[in-house]
Amino acid sequence: MKCAIIILLIYALWKVDCIYAKGVCTSDHHDPKPYLGAKTPYRIRMNPDMSPIVIPDCKAVQLWTIVRHGTRYPSAKVITSMKEGLPLLKNSILRNYEEGKGALCRNEYFNFGNWSTHVEEENEKQLTHEGEDEMQDLAERWLTRLPTLLSENYDNSSYEFRYTATQRTARSARSFAIGLFGRYKAAHVWYPEAIAKDPLIRFYKLCPRWKKYVDKNPASLTEKRAFQHGPEMQGVCRRVGKKLGFDSITYHDVHLMYVTCGFETAWEKKSRSPWCAPFSEDDLKVMEYNEDLEYYWIDGYGFEINYKQACPPLKDLLDRFRCQDDFKIGGYHQERPFIIPGCEEHPCPLNQVLHKYQDTILTCEFNKTCTL
Repeated sequence: MKCAIIILLIYALWKVDCIYAKGVCTSDHHDPKPYLGAKTPYRIRMNPDMSPIVIPDCKAVQLWTIVRHGTRYPSAKVITSMKEGLPLLKNSILRNYEEGKGALCRNEYFNFGNWSTHVEEENEKQLTHEGEDEMQDLAERWLTRLPTLLSENYDNSSYEFRYTATQRTARSARSFAIGLFGRYKAAHVWYPEAIAKDPLIRFYKLCPRWKKYVDKNPASLTEKRAFQHGPEMQGVCRRVGKKLGFDSITYHDVHLMYVTCGFETAWEKKSRSPWCAPFSEDDLKVMEYNEDLEYYWIDGYGFEINYKQACPPLKDLLDRFRCQDDFKIGGYHQERPFIIPGCEEHPCPLNQVLHKYQDTILTCEFNKTCTL
């Protein structure tokens, strides 16, 4: 008996780094490693295999996906720090080099000399041109992988799109549609009115218990603060300071360089940010771990409510499949197949998934979980 397969796509964004080895310029390296956490561009984590997905005796009949917005500009607070702090650091770095201090190579020195920032506060958190390209390219890759399911001919009965009430998500959705249908047809795609506190894809905005006890709770950052004063982070500060010719350098300045390295790496495909130069690969791993400590406790598995409140999108996914016993569901993370927890194969029989997550997902007691 032939079965039908439902494709589940889930994306998480990680980011890229620049490498420094003693005596070698970062500009000599062309294979960056993904140690920039949430700033890693899609192009670093994309699956280059765009061949059609073939499941024996199955055909794709439905797709449900959550896609994070593309690369954006920083918050106004970070932009202000970049505009005020980085020029001062740049001038000191150049002066140190000219005085024979530090370990920058000549190319790195010139890269700092040519650097300037052109980001303004009014650009805060808006999608960049690279972010638009990311979304369009992503859609085009899935169009190639699922040629019998995804059609370049758009109609409202076959496709449903949704995005939150921000500029970066609205433009991401429209860029994704361009990748699927082309610029002319994408202009006719219908979108429902965006909701600032969307109960499906921005559920955490409607969870008072999470806001009070996790998001606004200073204790959520206890581990991160402790790590910032620990030997690993202090070692990074010493090595970065030595590389740039400083007797000492603050964590604040090192972190600002790391954040700028991440954003500028994400924005630019062909050029390397000079602010990546001070970090070795091991240093970047430490910096990324430092960032991950915040995401783990506030958005990840640090507190039970973080993941218990996330049942609405998964419930929506399973509710939309009114399917027969011979259906299967295939999960994809960062464009690569994965085994759904509780299953032993890919794709997994849908009735097995429904049985496994009946109590935790399909009941989805969001209000009970989130009420103070």
